[in-house]
Amino acid sequence: MDYKYTYFLIGIGFLLLWLILFFLRKDIRKEMFVMSVIYGILGLISNTLFMQDWWSPLTIDGTRIGFFDSVFAGFAIGGVTGVTYETIFNKRHDKRDRRLVKSNEHVLFFLMVPASLTIFFGGYYILGWNSLITSSFALLAPTAVVLFRRKDLIVEAFASGTILVILAAIVYNFVELLTPGWVQRFWHFQNIPPVIVFNMPLDDVFLYFLLGLFGGPLYEYWHGERLRNLKVKT
Repeated sequence: MDYKYTYFLIGIGFLLLWLILFFLRKDIRKEMFVMSVIYGILGLISNTLFMQDWWSPLTIDGTRIGFFDSVFAGFAIGGVTGVTYETIFNKRHDKRDRRLVKSNEHVLFFLMVPASLTIFFGGYYILGWNSLITSSFALLAPTAVVLFRRKDLIVEAFASGTILVILAAIVYNFVELLTPGWVQRFWHFQNIPPVIVFNMPLDDVFLYFLLGLFGGPLYEYWHGERLRNLKVKT
């Protein structure tokens, strides 16, 4: 079995979902693009460690990190993460409420970026934690800040995490149909026992939940927007 394009197929699977959401909701396309760019960057950064002790997929460009595959898959996952809750539960963005964006809010957010990177790389190289632990704390730390500051986004965060796990399972099964045995071929299973649920390693189930928990409410937090029920045309 040739697994060279398996990582690319993960991105394709999420891109198909991305396109569905893109054409369903014109009003949230900006959020999709913003979250896609953020997660495209995160995909590249995270794989610098993930490729060491998490998994080792073949990549289109032949590099260990897989620059193209990492950015492409991250881009598609980010857009899906950002807007699935709004789409499924018919939510829309309300007008920006300046009371939700305090004078130091964006400063605090930008401080979270180096803090999370320090946790991610420092935990791995200095404390000797595996990449599952470091990435979990690196995502949980800013998520805790966002949800502490915006408790109205808690439901969206947990719903987004759950939905993303379900969608990831669909994508993983799609990839399994095209390239059977790819999980066993790529995963190191150093971080957790070799437990696979619906063709998803258990560590990926946890990771996708955290990605949804963090990314689901991120755009609304940054812009100081609330979600309201979308009026259905009759």
